[in-house]
Amino acid sequence: MGIFKRVKHMATADTNHFLDKMENPVSMVKQYIRDLEEQMGQAQQALAQQYWNERRYEAQIEETTALIMKRSRQAELAVDRQEDAIAELAIEEKLRNQEKLALYKTQHEATKNQTAALLEQMKRMNEKYNELVLQKQNLLSRIRAAQAIQASTAALQPYDMDRVHHGLARIEEKVWQVEAQAYAGIKAGEVLNAAPSYVEQEKRDEIQKELAALKEKRGTV
Repeated sequence: MGIFKRVKHMATADTNHFLDKMENPVSMVKQYIRDLEEQMGQAQQALAQQYWNERRYEAQIEETTALIMKRSRQAELAVDRQEDAIAELAIEEKLRNQEKLALYKTQHEATKNQTAALLEQMKRMNEKYNELVLQKQNLLSRIRAAQAIQASTAALQPYDMDRVHHGLARIEEKVWQVEAQAYAGIKAGEVLNAAPSYVEQEKRDEIQKELAALKEKRGTV
């Protein structure tokens, strides 16, 4: 495919429809931009060649025009001197160069038209390039916004209250167990602390009983 057809194809492509089919539109836009940059580089080289061709035809036109004028003067001088053979040669070369001049002018005009067409295509490519750059920036902004929304949505997901209630209930049961163990410890301590007093009272009663019996036996009551 020639450069003009490729440029025309890219200039008229439906970018949005093309990107909608891509899994990663940002990567596709970047690739499209790289392709377009390559095409623009080729178009610039072609434009340089066109300018060179124009200048070459202009030089040939100037040179041929000067030669035609020179042969015209030579033919006139030969006629004045009645040198018909020399005049015929000068006229023949003049006519041949007039044909060349007409061809050079036609080719020069065609080259200028091609240059103008190429400049127009490059203008369209540049517009498409700027459009794609903006498209890429827009896609990146939309992706970042979507990611931010997604992160916010994930953070705001409804909390599992049933799980919370169940967990709190288990915690409360654990607290009850700890409290029960603490209360049991207190009660056990009271019982243990009370036991020596009870034993000591029994011993005192037994001592008093033995003392009363001894006094009675000894007759000291």
